[in-house]
Amino acid sequence: MSEQIMRALDLAKGKVRLLLDPGVVPLNQAIELEERPPAQSASQLVYAIFGLIVFGLMWSIVTRVDVVTNAPGRVLPVGDVVAIQHLEGGVIAQILVAEGEHVKKGQVLAIVWSKEIGEKKSELVDGLSSLALRKSNLDRLKSLTAGVVP
Repeated sequence: MSEQIMRALDLAKGKVRLLLDPGVVPLNQAIELEERPPAQSASQLVYAIFGLIVFGLMWSIVTRVDVVTNAPGRVLPVGDVVAIQHLEGGVIAQILVAEGEHVKKGQVLAIVWSKEIGEKKSELVDGLSSLALRKSNLDRLKSLTAGVVP
C-alpha cells in the first residue's frame, strides 16, 4: 500500500510542478479556455441574430410589399373623351358619381358652388318675391277699378 501512496504522491508532484512551471502556464490557460463554456453574451448575440432572421422570413411571408417605380408615359382613355365644364366656374362642392361608374344622359355628376351663381340665385329669389308682390298689387288694382273690393 505504501507503493500506491508513493506513486500517487509522485503523480501529484508532477501535476503541481506543471502548474507552477512558468513555461507551462500558457498551455494551462489554453486548456482552461477550451474547457470553459462560451460567454453568455456571445450566445445571446447568436440567438438575437437567429431571431432576426426568423422574424424577417416570417415578415416576408405574411407582408405584401408594393413596388413603386417612376416611368415616363401617357394615360389614354379607352372610349371617347368628354370634357366636363362649367361656364360660370366655381368650386366642386360634391361629386355624386364614383370613378369608373357608368352614367346616363342628363344625370347630375357633381354639385358646383360659385359665388357668382349664389349672387344670381339671391337676385332671382328677390326678383320672384318682388314679382309676386307686384302681381298681388296688380290684382288688387284691377279689383278696385272693377268696383270689387277685395
